[in-house]
Amino acid sequence: MNRYRIENIEKVYLNGKLVKTFKAFKLNEEETAYIFCGQFSAPARTANKYLELFIV
Repeated sequence: MNRYRIENIEKVYLNGKLVKTFKAFKLNEEETAYIFCGQFSAPARTANKYLELFIV
């Protein structure tokens, strides 16, 4: 089972640069629910399957 769920992937301009923003949800310790852990950004050309690497 995946540790993170990625939702709301969008391409936007931040400080004049095109980036991809997304919301991340982390699976809790009991593996029963996903908890919101933040909104993050990655370079615009990052493949969606690698967005988990940009969660701090």
